[in-house]
Amino acid sequence: LALYMSDAEAQQFLRYAQASEVLKNRKNVGYHIVYKEGQFYPVNLVRNVALRNVNTPYVFLTDVDFLPMYGLYDYLRKSIVQLDMANTKKALVVPAFETLRYRLSFPKSKAELLSMLDMGTLYTF
Repeated sequence: LALYMSDAEAQQFLRYAQASEVLKNRKNVGYHIVYKEGQFYPVNLVRNVALRNVNTPYVFLTDVDFLPMYGLYDYLRKSIVQLDMANTKKALVVPAFETLRYRLSFPKSKAELLSMLDMGTLYTF
């Protein structure tokens, strides 16, 4: 996980991570700090720092505001096996949708998602 923050924010994050029962027990997450410099957010640099430090065979690259569907992790793991991705060069494309609404019930099924697309409450990204 690559984080873009100042020295003070990095210290605050460290205190938070050490105090969090969930985070301090995780052994499979690496935190990489890209220190703030200048006025622009260095999207490519932060992404590349994260990718350079991956120590797993697969990567799920997403933006911070992406909300995955319930069960996506298990679905992707099954797809990796079914598609024999360990022995071939393939990519899984996860469709993304967006909304202009502040509050929206998350679709619980593909049928519900398609209905929301038809009604215009969701749009393809």
